Amino acid sequence: MASGELSRLYNLLGWPGDPYTCEGRARYEGTIKEAEKIINHEWFSATLKGKDSVKILDVCGGSGIAGAALAKALREKGVKPEVIVIDLREEALSVARKFIEEEIGVKPETLALDVTRMHDANLNADLAVLWGLSTPHFSPWDLMKVVSGVASNLVADGVLVIEEFDRHAGIFLANRYQYVMPELVSEDRVTVTVHEGRDPITGYVSRVLVDLTSRETTRMKVYFWDIASVAAITWAFFKDVDFIPGKSSRHGYIIAKWPRETLKPTDLGGEEPTLLKKRERN
Repeated sequence: MASGELSRLYNLLGWPGDPYTCEGRARYEGTIKEAEKIINHEWFSATLKGKDSVKILDVCGGSGIAGAALAKALREKGVKPEVIVIDLREEALSVARKFIEEEIGVKPETLALDVTRMHDANLNADLAVLWGLSTPHFSPWDLMKVVSGVASNLVADGVLVIEEFDRHAGIFLANRYQYVMPELVSEDRVTVTVHEGRDPITGYVSRVLVDLTSRETTRMKVYFWDIASVAAITWAFFKDVDFIPGKSSRHGYIIAKWPRETLKPTDLGGEEPTLLKKRERN
């Protein structure tokens, strides 16, 4: 999805991505509490041992809420943080630069980059975080590229945190997949999504997002990830994975430690597999 389309989608969904709004600020403060819990995991202690400063990589970071929250939690433990935020949207990155400097007191590095192509960035971060509604943007083919790219940009004892939801339980089992589903209902705005189709090769579900107030529409392609699948893909590129329960039984944080060196991002960065090339031709 292009930068402009992504911005439009988040706007119609009413996503609280701006930390200067009440909703965005509340999300940031909630993320700080979660970050404080996460960094008590023993793998963080091993990675942070003997280090006065750490470099944090906020992947699909938008306005930098997760990167800032993790940095703030680490600073409270006496560790000096550096932050790198990667996102497609330059307008979100401009907010991240301002917000992180004001909140943490450090100037972040920002990269407007497609995260499926980040394996050559050579960032050498200690910690990486993939937060919020990020994984549904990626098919299994692309999520492998994202995780392998993150792994290649971490130091040998680096740790990755992925916030994840069990969408299979929430969308298919509990709610029986809804072909028409409300997304945002407020006093001045109502938006819904309508099922359009599913691609069996990529696994993407296409839904049309409609603002019933303004009649503005856009299409969204989503992959409905579950915790087990994301953890398994992550394990292919990290030596071990663990899970920290989150705010509900369907939510939590996949923790991955120490990138493997056997499967390289370049192994996935060449030509697409035959079934994808056939699909593109047709």
